[in-house]
Amino acid sequence: MQPVLFCAILVLLCVAGWFYEARYVPLTANLAEMTAENQSMQLALDKNKEEIKSLTDAKEADEAKISADESKITDLNKALAEFRKPPSDVTITDDDIIAVDPPASIGDITDNGGKTYFNCMLVKIEPDGLNVLHQAGAAKLLFTDLSPDLQKKYHYNPTKDAIYRNMEAKHMADSDEARADYEAQQKALNAAPHGAPRP
Repeated sequence: MQPVLFCAILVLLCVAGWFYEARYVPLTANLAEMTAENQSMQLALDKNKEEIKSLTDAKEADEAKISADESKITDLNKALAEFRKPPSDVTITDDDIIAVDPPASIGDITDNGGKTYFNCMLVKIEPDGLNVLHQAGAAKLLFTDLSPDLQKKYHYNPTKDAIYRNMEAKHMADSDEARADYEAQQKALNAAPHGAPRP
């Protein structure tokens, strides 16, 4: 009886050993592999989080710099506008617009862009430039396009130049508005039935 029991125990031990080798050892290896892979993924995740935080911090720093630069640009534009604003005590008078009659010969004039006007005849001096006749026709030569010597010769004043240009722009806008009103009235008159009372 004892040898049979011993054999049975030996068989059980062999089966247990086989089960351990076949099942438990691979499971343990798989678990160790999965643990190592999980640790690797966790490290990669932590690294990605650090990179995202770094990018977020850089983005916030860039946005703060952009905001500061925009504020500086706004301040500079305000200062520039204030600088360009003509003094309230400066005005344009009839003495600032001089008609030259008869036109006076002032020779050839080359502007700052390198274009030359030949055989110029001065017709009128305005605060923003010279009206001339030349070999190829007529032109308005702005003081800002002429040499400092010519600006000095014809008493160029940047403040009066700015005021005069604003006046001319307003006059042109008023003229365009008046022309548009006149054309609208003419169109309404032409569209009215024959014999209808006119406004």
